[in-house]
Amino acid sequence: MTALCAGWKDRFATGDFKALAADAGLMTVARPAPARLFADNCAACHGAQGQGRDGHGGTGFPALDDGDWLRSTEPADIAQLICVGVNNNHPETNSVQIMGFGRDEMLSRAEIEQLVPYVIAFDGTADPDIPAATLFADNCASCHGERGEGGMGLGAPS
Repeated sequence: MTALCAGWKDRFATGDFKALAADAGLMTVARPAPARLFADNCAACHGAQGQGRDGHGGTGFPALDDGDWLRSTEPADIAQLICVGVNNNHPETNSVQIMGFGRDEMLSRAEIEQLVPYVIAFDGTADPDIPAATLFADNCASCHGERGEGGMGLGAPS
């Protein structure tokens, strides 16, 4: 198997994904490999079709099939993310976490309960003049954006 892969796999080390994708001969050989690699390495967490799944005490694993990316959509950035992973000890890892606003007593239970319907109302019905809007602006917007649109570079979901 190593001999079969030696020629074409080495070409991916360049990171020039546009040039690689444009090479029809290379893609004929390489295209079947990602499906098997995904099934073997990613599907357990992200689902067989990339649909995501809730797991590990509700932390969940993001969907990959919905067009909502937490970070960059650039192929080189995605390759880096796959290479070093998330939330591990690798020096170049991406960290994804939400602060424990209640646990760390940054917000009271009553403030959290005010935020919940406000965040749910980001479908266009959120009232910008209620106290929850100020709570969100002061505690959440720096990562999630002023209107909850998410922060691509930070990995903060919308």
